[in-house]
Amino acid sequence: MRGDLVEVILYDADNQECYLTIRASGTEPLNRIYVECPTPEQRDAIMQAVGEELERQILQAIAKAPDVTTIVDLLESVALPPDNGDDLPATYTERILAPAIARMSELAGNSAKEILQQADRDLSQRNAAKAKRFATMIGGQ
Repeated sequence: MRGDLVEVILYDADNQECYLTIRASGTEPLNRIYVECPTPEQRDAIMQAVGEELERQILQAIAKAPDVTTIVDLLESVALPPDNGDDLPATYTERILAPAIARMSELAGNSAKEILQQADRDLSQRNAAKAKRFATMIGGQ
């Protein structure tokens, strides 16, 4: 197995195979997830489980982040939710943003307002859509 690729064959109760492949993109800082299953329901269940685990890992990384820059980098790498408004796990939603803002505030202490504004400026330079959501979340700070 290469370090940038994971392939798993899963079997359902009827011994039918589902294929899960997760690979690092060679051109972007992201992982691509592919699932092939006999039914759309099986595919969706696997994608949901993978997304939930990925979200758990992201939240764990945020909780352990040593500084605000690391958190901004994490937020920059999280995908925006789909345009249709689906609430998918491991996407740039309040479930990720709220803990990120809380951790930034914890790291900043008395300077939380200034640090959050700086994080907003950093995100603005990287991704305007993410910065807009971030700014909405910190609006009360």
